[in-house]
Amino acid sequence: MVKGGGVDALRDGSAFVYNKWLKFVEGAPEVGELVELIDPEGEFLGCGIFERVGPVGVRVLSFTKCFSSLYEAIYEKIMRAYELRKRLNYVKEGSYRLINSDGDLFSGLIVDVYNDIVVIQSSSQAVDKVMPTIVEVLVEILGKDITVYEKSVQRSRRDIGLEFAEKFHRGRKHRTIIVEGNSKFIVDVVKGQKTGFFLDQRDNRVKLEKYVCGSERVLDLFSYTGGFGIHAANAGAEHVTFVEEDPVALEILHENLKLNRARNYSVYGENVWNVLRKLLASREKYDAVIVDPPAFIQSMEGFRKGYEAYMKLYTLASQLVKENGIIFLSSCSFFLRREEFVKLIHKVLIKQYDYVILEVGRASKDHVLRYADKHLDYLKSSFIYLREMLGNKGKGNYWV
Repeated sequence: MVKGGGVDALRDGSAFVYNKWLKFVEGAPEVGELVELIDPEGEFLGCGIFERVGPVGVRVLSFTKCFSSLYEAIYEKIMRAYELRKRLNYVKEGSYRLINSDGDLFSGLIVDVYNDIVVIQSSSQAVDKVMPTIVEVLVEILGKDITVYEKSVQRSRRDIGLEFAEKFHRGRKHRTIIVEGNSKFIVDVVKGQKTGFFLDQRDNRVKLEKYVCGSERVLDLFSYTGGFGIHAANAGAEHVTFVEEDPVALEILHENLKLNRARNYSVYGENVWNVLRKLLASREKYDAVIVDPPAFIQSMEGFRKGYEAYMKLYTLASQLVKENGIIFLSSCSFFLRREEFVKLIHKVLIKQYDYVILEVGRASKDHVLRYADKHLDYLKSSFIYLREMLGNKGKGNYWV
């Protein structure tokens, strides 16, 4: 039975129920067992899988029915998610997010697909318990030739007492080549960050091509394995400068440049802040600048320090853009809300440029959301046209 605020939370669409809201009618179930959720009057509220570790007690799988078996429940959840990705045209391209946790009403589970390699992330004891069934269903839906690799190394696991897990559940393949629009990328799911690639920026990388119309100099900060910059090169950019300090990412970046037969590029294998100061000191200017940093705000306690870091980074980067140029700014910090992100852009640019925000985006469409899942709306991005530099011409660089 669900009590207190849990009843309203479920009726509002919450994908999980906290332990503090649960009262067991016939004794506590086993971890990973299907449970039916009812209110104090006996009205059905949902069905999910039970867990004991951490604050969450039940991961909700349905608000309309319970299932005859765990296999049926997991099969239905993954098949419905798969059919949606097919409709969004991600499946035929080969790389996509198949399960986006609460967004697909499978809280605690992330599944990314890279051709015939499937990467699973669990942040839940219950998901850990039912992992064999999840793997079985993935094979049933995606085919017997897939490799299934688990990369459950999120900080949130350690926060609730779960150990990290990195292992192959099926097969041993760890590398593949994915296609995005006109570009190709090597994905190494073992060495790569996150699940091997940053699929959440996929739609934005493809959009960049329409803003790079040839004969342009492009700067790609925090390049990782070259995603944005290679799209720019394949769209006709005259020269692309990549900046990335992680040695593993740099190794794959150089492989991706060869794979895409890129020409006229340069790579800074060092800290972005140091490179920014060098470029500003030499008065470099670019037609387009991409700024896709890691999360600077990891908690509300660190909000001010992280906010100032974004201010500094966006300010320095914008000073490298030519008049009538494009800057792409992004933040993956959940604690920086969308309206705060747009206001931050305004604060950075209002005294420097006559600017126009062309679009404000979020994660790619396969990273689905529901109303109750605001915590999944972490990625903010914007393409901005810097029409004209204002009265600070010649007055030097801020923050240097």
